Amino acid sequence: MPSKAEEDYICAIWQLQEKKGRARTKDLAAALSIQAPSVSEMLLRLQAAGLVDHEPYFGARLTAAGGATARRVLQRQEVFGRFLQMLGVSPKTAQRDAGVLERSLDPHTVHQLGKFVQFVDSFRSTPG
Repeated sequence: MPSKAEEDYICAIWQLQEKKGRARTKDLAAALSIQAPSVSEMLLRLQAAGLVDHEPYFGARLTAAGGATARRVLQRQEVFGRFLQMLGVSPKTAQRDAGVLERSLDPHTVHQLGKFVQFVDSFRSTPG
């Protein structure tokens, strides 16, 4: 299972890949507010773990395993973001805080919270 730092990189690569087709080192460094050498080091680690394909001077793309990790993390963040907005938290704050919360709780707790959010949403969309 990837570390939290690795998950941050994977999610940043996902977002850049969606926008630009790939994640270049300088774009990742800017997105994560870190230095390019740190990005290069992490890309090597993620490639060794089978989570990214990285070609120097071209960029990185997620492998199937990396994509699955990104979807899992982003889904957990979405659950927390929706829950916090149900509580009246602004979307911007909810998004920021969701990233913190999803790292702090057990996956089973996150799953149960997701079921709760779906339950509440089902009543919110029901007419009458």
